[in-house]
Amino acid sequence: MERAPKPLSRRLHLLRATLATPHRFARLRAAALVVTLGGMVLPASFGVVGFDAWDGRHRWLGQRTDALGGVVSVIVGVIAFYLVTFVVNALFGRLFCGFGCPSAQLARSAERVEIAARLGSRGGSKRAAIVRTVTLSLLTSAAASTWVVHPAVVVEGSRSALAATALAWLAGAAVLSLHGYLWRWRFCRTACPIGVYYSFVQTAHAARFDIHFEEHRAPCRDCGACDEICPVELEPRRLHLPIVGRGGLSFDGFPARHHCLACGDCVQACEIALRKRPTERVPLRLGFAKKVRLPDDRDAPDAPRSEVLRP
Repeated sequence: MERAPKPLSRRLHLLRATLATPHRFARLRAAALVVTLGGMVLPASFGVVGFDAWDGRHRWLGQRTDALGGVVSVIVGVIAFYLVTFVVNALFGRLFCGFGCPSAQLARSAERVEIAARLGSRGGSKRAAIVRTVTLSLLTSAAASTWVVHPAVVVEGSRSALAATALAWLAGAAVLSLHGYLWRWRFCRTACPIGVYYSFVQTAHAARFDIHFEEHRAPCRDCGACDEICPVELEPRRLHLPIVGRGGLSFDGFPARHHCLACGDCVQACEIALRKRPTERVPLRLGFAKKVRLPDDRDAPDAPRSEVLRP
């Protein structure tokens, strides 16, 4: 007798619905992830930074250096990576978190595995979901390892060097896969070292790129789908309100918008809930805020659409 499939959580149920139809956000996530992994590999490949545990090819700004210089170059490279994400945050909110972060994409991929495992054939191919997760873990592990082992080991390394490198890649991939399966979005909510300053350092300019609730675009049915699919347990329609009790490394008292990953899941859930047609709009939107004139006072200053909220 066939065992009945286990019920999905509300987020996974909605996520399954979003995966059923190709969406522009999925393509953007793939492109952003390629940029992130490329940004990890290229500095070491071109000798900009790198500590080489293989044969001592320590590099700093294209020049050979000693082991200490190699360690310092890696530290400087990590700081530079943080600064780049800070600039992205200033211009586009936490877009890196929602689209370019390997950790977030591993969590999303692990959710695909769970959907397939719980629903069997109705949930899609479990094997394909596992292969997707393992491949992403291996690519991320290999990209990160280029900062401590020169990429030339793949071509010039001995069998023992290649074996050691492959074991390191596999170990890193195993840790990343377990992270995606066991920790997932809890890491983003409470422990991410990049997210810790996102929770209190945010730009307040009106044109910021983010999730915006604009009910004048389309009526909201108050179905709650956007709240239930949010991976970090926020209320996308109320991101302007302060939030407390997040725990971990995050800071309380700042607007919930500071914790939003700008992943667009709530927008997709809203489109599904409203059965949006290609020419129709939904009240949630991922993009730059636009200014509209307040309808009850022509002389009032322009306000961003994201501030025109339901009472």
